[in-house]
Amino acid sequence: MKTILFFIISSIIFSKNVNADYSVEGSLNITANIINNLTIKNNNMEFNNIPLASDAIAFTDVKIDGSSSTQDTVTISIPKTIQMRDGEKTMTLNLSSEKKEKLVLDEDGKGSVKIKGTLYAEDTTVIGDYTGTFDVTVKYD
Repeated sequence: MKTILFFIISSIIFSKNVNADYSVEGSLNITANIINNLTIKNNNMEFNNIPLASDAIAFTDVKIDGSSSTQDTVTISIPKTIQMRDGEKTMTLNLSSEKKEKLVLDEDGKGSVKIKGTLYAEDTTVIGDYTGTFDVTVKYD
């Protein structure tokens, strides 16, 4: 009798465990590192006087200031060309950067990139005072 009763009780307990939903809980750690926004500071690019049928090159340095105590990588983008204007007259400025697209900031979160501008004053270029602007975009990778 004890054996049969034990068998019946064991069967009931076992069947409940098989049919019961099984779940488990756990914890995950979450971290977030809040860093400074990037800032940039640049100087104007100035060409001075350019004779017709010649080209001229000018440079400007763009200073980048990011989060200190990290050596983050940033992406730098500039347009390849822009149109400089003097009223209705236009002239194409070709732009390039010494750092192709990526720059690793130093341990203080700082870096700089030199941007080169090249103007071609063809013999058909209309004489004038041409001006223009272009955007430099820097973002954390």
